[in-house]
Amino acid sequence: MKTERIWTCKVGGVVGEVPPGADLPMRQAVERAFQEITGLEAEFTFSGWGGTLTEPERAVVEDRLPSQEYEDAWHARHAGLIDATDERRNHSPEGTR
Repeated sequence: MKTERIWTCKVGGVVGEVPPGADLPMRQAVERAFQEITGLEAEFTFSGWGGTLTEPERAVVEDRLPSQEYEDAWHARHAGLIDATDERRNHSPEGTR
């Protein structure tokens, strides 16, 4: 069975100006590798020089832990999900047995 698979990659570093059209050779290299690996042409490719790193990615690049603000927000989001899951479980027919 075939399923849609999407590979992501972020490549960068501190560089000066890049020439106009600098996206094309990188896009072609990725599309060529995709075809070599899968035997198929990519149905789509999105790329560009405007990407950013997430806080956890930036922390890895800078060899540090993610910021406390990020950690607090992550725990708050996941605590809410856990609480909501527990709440649904407690009010479901399976939870009352």
